[in-house]
Amino acid sequence: FIPDMLLPMETAEEYGENRSGAGDNQGLFVEFTAPVGTKSGNYTGVFTLTINGAATEIPVSVNVRNVTVEHSYGKNSFGLYQNLLMNGELDSSDEMYETYYSWLLKEYKVCLMHVPNALELDKFAASVKKYYDEPGFTSFGIPTFGSVSFDAAAFNDFVYEIAKICTPEKMYFEKAYVYPLMADEPHNATKRRLMNEVRETRDALDRVIIDRLDETGFFDEYGGKHGEFAENMAETLRNLPCVITTDGIEEFGDQVDTYCPTVEYFATEYLRGLYKDHESRHSGETWFYTAMNPLYPYPSHHIDDYLIGSRSMRWMQSAYDLEGYLYWNISYYTETSDNYNDPSHFFNSGGAPFNGDGFMTYPGVKYGSSSPFPSLRLVSLRDGQEDYDLLRMYKEKFGAMYGGVADANEVFAGEYEAVFAGAIYNPDDEAFLKARTSLLDKSEACLLYTSDAADDLIG
Repeated sequence: FIPDMLLPMETAEEYGENRSGAGDNQGLFVEFTAPVGTKSGNYTGVFTLTINGAATEIPVSVNVRNVTVEHSYGKNSFGLYQNLLMNGELDSSDEMYETYYSWLLKEYKVCLMHVPNALELDKFAASVKKYYDEPGFTSFGIPTFGSVSFDAAAFNDFVYEIAKICTPEKMYFEKAYVYPLMADEPHNATKRRLMNEVRETRDALDRVIIDRLDETGFFDEYGGKHGEFAENMAETLRNLPCVITTDGIEEFGDQVDTYCPTVEYFATEYLRGLYKDHESRHSGETWFYTAMNPLYPYPSHHIDDYLIGSRSMRWMQSAYDLEGYLYWNISYYTETSDNYNDPSHFFNSGGAPFNGDGFMTYPGVKYGSSSPFPSLRLVSLRDGQEDYDLLRMYKEKFGAMYGGVADANEVFAGEYEAVFAGAIYNPDDEAFLKARTSLLDKSEACLLYTSDAADDLIG
């Protein structure tokens, strides 16, 4: 009877929750997965639904397409504060955090801001290395420290630990970013000072880290401090994204290299142009985020929003070439809310609730589960990621086929127009389904065949 939580049927049976009273609505959700290697085509079958001894047969068909989504694209940063797991799971141990981290990454393609043990210097690099090659692993945050001060020495130590595991074949910093939480939404003088301190420390990384490694002889077998490997690492460190959650590009200008405004700030061509021009001049990235705001008709992960909105925002991400998405907390459990029945765990300063904001998971402890349960919104988040992955895969192949003579986004102009306008999404799920079917049609043509065979469909 918690319509957002996806409780497994066997668990519902065990706890006597597989019942619905007369006159009540009860949703049943069935999910299909086609593992890599599944032969494409139509699969059919029959479900039998038995209620009070009366059986009803329900025909089912699944169309498996000849496109494989092998790994994720685009950085994402989801907060999860380990201490708050105690409020939901009654357990905030390192093991519980790692359970959440692994489950979210492998099942739902979510990258948390911090890998397990990220705040322990002697374990940080090993944890990054453990997850780095997972298909859904696109990004990880390098910890920053302090709330009213910034510990530059500690930050450099953590960067140094990652640098030591890099090789010419694997530059771990390519999936790294810096998100100075203490400078989140820097609207006061303290946060602006901290933002600048973090950026200035980042700007010196190429010298500080390279020199420190060189003193140990790290580059001796790779051509020395001025060899190709060292130069590549130095350039990657110079371009390490420092993500600042603000729309104030006209206020902060060059003080920020990676702007991360809320999604509605990409509603106009003028603002999109400002962010992209800044990105190109600074070799930076452009991210976006959602939280308490914006509200419908802009997309969100709120319970009282259409599910299609959270998927549509990833199509916007593709259309506007935004590299990353940030969300402040995915499992915000509280002591004062019923983490199963209360739709809001977070309220603004005036006491107004934001239904669903900050949580997309439900604790497993009530049902004796060693892992949490997903929400409908978490599934929608994953499905949006897979839509984005398809679009990015297409763009990569399209670029290889046609070089710089055509824009892959123009191929999907009609699909984008059906899904959203500016930053406002279309809540019509039928229109979305048609657009996604078209995406699959074009992906099959582009990803599987040569340019000659794909020309007719791609145009």
